[in-house]
Amino acid sequence: GGQFRGCRLQQDRLNQAVAALQGRLAGFQFIKFRIGDDGFVVNLTSEAVTTASESLTGLVRDLGATGFLVNDRPVFGSPTVLYIYGEAPGRTWRLRVSHDAFFQADPTVVQRITDRMAEVIEAERGPNRLTENLLDLYAGVGTFGILLAGKVLGVYCVEISKSAAEDLEFNMSENNLTNLV
Repeated sequence: GGQFRGCRLQQDRLNQAVAALQGRLAGFQFIKFRIGDDGFVVNLTSEAVTTASESLTGLVRDLGATGFLVNDRPVFGSPTVLYIYGEAPGRTWRLRVSHDAFFQADPTVVQRITDRMAEVIEAERGPNRLTENLLDLYAGVGTFGILLAGKVLGVYCVEISKSAAEDLEFNMSENNLTNLV
C-alpha cells in the first residue's frame, strides 16, 4: 500500500498521530482515534495481537494520548473524551463520549446541524412557550437531544448501544437536564 499523506478534513493532531504510528502497527487491522476537548484516545484492534509492546505504548504516550486501548481493553488512561459546546454566553454543554460510542466524525459540524434544527423548531412553533416534544432516534450519547433540550418541552432519546446509553445518562446528569427521557 501507499504512504498515508494525511486527511485535509481532520485536525493536524490526528494526521501527526497517524504519520507517527505508520509502519509500527504490525498485526493490527484497525486503528480508531477519538479526539475531544480534553483528551485523545487511541484504540487498536487485532485478531492476533492481544497486547501492545512497551515501545508502542510509549509512542502512544509521546503522542499525548490520554487513553490507549487494545481490542477495547484499556492499556492506560481513560477510554472517554469530553466535548464542550456553547449556545450563548454562560451556557455550555459537556458531552462524555466513550471510545466505542458513535459520535459525529467532525464535531464542528454538530453545532451547525443543531443550530439549523433549532431554527426549524423555532419556525414551526413560533416564539411562544415550548409545547413540542422531540424524538431523538439513534441518540448516541445524546448530542442533539441535549443541545436542543432547551428548545422543546421534552426529548425522548432512543439508543441501543450500551456504552452510548451510559454516556447519554451521564451527559443528562452532567448537564442538569430533566426534560430528557
